[in-house]
Amino acid sequence: MAAEARLPPIAARDYWLAAALGLAVAGFHYAQGQPLATSVLLKSFNWVFDFDSSRFLGGWCTPGADVARDLGLSFVARHALSITTRPLCLGLTQLVGDPGLALMALTALCAGLTAAIAYLFAAVFCSAWIDRLILATGFAISAQPLLLGVIPETFGFALAGIAFHFLLVARRLDTPATTSPLSVVSFAINAGVTVTNGVLNVVSSIVLAWHRLPWRRWLATEARTWFLGGLLLALLVIPLATVFAPAVLSESGSAPKAVWWVININRGEAAGLGQVVASFILYGFVAPELTVVNLPPPDSHPMLDFRALRYGPWGVAALAMWCAAMVASVALVWREDRSRRMLAIVAIWLLINIVLHWFWQYRGSVYLYGAHTAFPLFAVLVMGYAAALRHVDAAVVRAYAMVTVAISAMNNFGLYHAVIDFLASQPR
Repeated sequence: MAAEARLPPIAARDYWLAAALGLAVAGFHYAQGQPLATSVLLKSFNWVFDFDSSRFLGGWCTPGADVARDLGLSFVARHALSITTRPLCLGLTQLVGDPGLALMALTALCAGLTAAIAYLFAAVFCSAWIDRLILATGFAISAQPLLLGVIPETFGFALAGIAFHFLLVARRLDTPATTSPLSVVSFAINAGVTVTNGVLNVVSSIVLAWHRLPWRRWLATEARTWFLGGLLLALLVIPLATVFAPAVLSESGSAPKAVWWVININRGEAAGLGQVVASFILYGFVAPELTVVNLPPPDSHPMLDFRALRYGPWGVAALAMWCAAMVASVALVWREDRSRRMLAIVAIWLLINIVLHWFWQYRGSVYLYGAHTAFPLFAVLVMGYAAALRHVDAAVVRAYAMVTVAISAMNNFGLYHAVIDFLASQPR
């Protein structure tokens, strides 16, 4: 496999700072999320944002659980790597002594890992540690990663996998795509966490190769990556298939059909295009006010979701500052040829997700899919911030960013605690 062209390596100190930030974020979420370990969130489905967090208590963290019942073959067909999480969470269960606490610890660690990657991504574009810390902190307190720090779901792992992929892309913006060990790992992670996320790797490869590689050479390179990524995924997943009973495995021939779950889903009431766009672009950074949705049978309980573009004073101010920063970032990044390819990747991936989930959604709940676009939009903000430092006084750029982060924190933490309090207060 060809060696990837690399930028100067990130300093060892930055890895330590990224690790420290990640541990701080993980520790915060674990402390805040402990009451949820015995809450309704891990007892039944669809209490917040139509997440099915309770399936992971048995599927990942409970010794002797019926994994076929909790995860299901059709779920694993769409999220193959979900089964590889079980050994890790069983180890955490041994460490903390309780499956619920182990699941909350795993969720918090995933959020911490994503925050650490956000710091390293910022380190590719910003030379000063203070800028990297401001940006990574801003990502960690934005709505999507904040809520996924206490809500167990595969979407948390999807967010981390996409963040890792964008870190790799940032390190090779000046070169066409190559088949490297890291590109193979990234493809296996994205396709393994959610099968459709493997498309992101293909989109990135096409954009990086555009007008740089002949299409036949690009296709040969991609074919190697797909084959090796699929092989790695198989090596990780197949040995763990023994958690399914032979009778369940005998039905595995029908698993590929389950990947196309869109054909059979009972969609119910669908959110409109405006709601989808708002969920992917706005709500991922600044959470709106919560909407209580009273679910019909068989759920028959209230569910919290983001269904309306409705904000309090802090939210309005934070949203205005985020939007201004995003518009300025796009304008600045577009002027720089090197970063334009990253902007193209983000735009194509955002469009794919909006079109896909405009059609594929379940009873109007679309916020949960925003985990797929949260980090790409953050990537644009990082590049815009770095470009602004080259055109505007650094003190002005940092002041604007810190005020934005502070106001966003005032809004998002209030809603974060409201979600936790709601779940902890429901009768079990």
